[in-house]
Amino acid sequence: MSDIFNEITAEMRRERVQGLWSRYGFGVIGVSVSLIVLLAIGIAVDRWVETRHEGNSARYDAMLAKLPKTEIDVRVQALQEFAVAENNSYGALSALQAALALAETDNDSGALNSLDTLLVEGDLPGQILDFVRLQAAIIALDMGNSVEDVEARLARLLKKNNPLRPLALETLALANILNDNPLQARKFYQEILLVPDLTSFTRERVEVMLSEVEKNLSPGVAAKLKQSAAENKKN
Repeated sequence: MSDIFNEITAEMRRERVQGLWSRYGFGVIGVSVSLIVLLAIGIAVDRWVETRHEGNSARYDAMLAKLPKTEIDVRVQALQEFAVAENNSYGALSALQAALALAETDNDSGALNSLDTLLVEGDLPGQILDFVRLQAAIIALDMGNSVEDVEARLARLLKKNNPLRPLALETLALANILNDNPLQARKFYQEILLVPDLTSFTRERVEVMLSEVEKNLSPGVAAKLKQSAAENKKN
């Protein structure tokens, strides 16, 4: 009987943390990553675009100008058709936008397949490809893929000098929460707080999630952590 209650308690912990993540996590990542990418790699992309043919750029701009007036399904189709027709860097950018639009329609498997194809074949700058890797990992996690798969997708982003490392660590933390491994999630949240120049917005979000994870640890584990912390202070 005690095992049943332990399972129920673990499930309640996961549901509570998932609820917080719904408020602080994926929605934030969907918006903030886009902003981060636009700001952090804007100059690099501008220089990259300048090296391409003006004719390709004009066709791409004309296609984009029509998109805001269309329904999302029509938008996806237009982006995909442009990507197929333009076997160049602008086609790759269009394929990326189509994949992200697919995710908005809850077609996660289609979005993930498109992103994986881009990582292999896409003619895009390294910074944008890192953004693709992060989005692919988030979608894979949302689909219920294993922690190992999510971590493998994030491997490049977890390097110390990668600007997307805090978001990659957050994604890994959630993957471990969903797989009932709160101690590993706690480790990743603590790693994020050690990142230099962490934005106040990210720090606040991570502190909320870390607090919730620690609050919901089993009494025995929490006691061991306190004892370990006390011993470390003595040493």
